[in-house]
Amino acid sequence: METNQCQIHQKRMRKTLVRVHYGLYCPAKVRSEYKHAKHVVCMGCVVRGSRKIIALTYCCSKCNQSRRKDKEYWEKREKDL
Repeated sequence: METNQCQIHQKRMRKTLVRVHYGLYCPAKVRSEYKHAKHVVCMGCVVRGSRKIIALTYCCSKCNQSRRKDKEYWEKREKDL
């Protein structure tokens, strides 16, 4: 069971709706600095029961902020090359 406390930032997280992704490849592999900045939930290849489109999960605002900064850095760096 998920807890509503971020283990990295010791901040209370809020519930968020995110997309569900099925398949072998999962785009949710994120760095440990922003573990709770989920934008998708990976369900694997085998679909049991009805196929879900969205899921409810906990999300940390500090993790989201770190993920955005990291993404901006790499986009700027790629642009400069």
